[in-house]
Amino acid sequence: MSIFNKIFKSYSEKEVKRVMPLVEKINGLEAEISKISDHELRDNTN
Repeated sequence: MSIFNKIFKSYSEKEVKRVMPLVEKINGLEAEISKISDHELRDNTN
């Protein structure tokens, strides 16, 4: 593996670890949001 690949792989892994909590939080909201209708969702957002 070249030094170039090591640097970018390391950076990518760090970025994935950084955003995973946000991804998990968004995925956790899926069940709640899927229960409401499109009209109710539209009313809850501006």
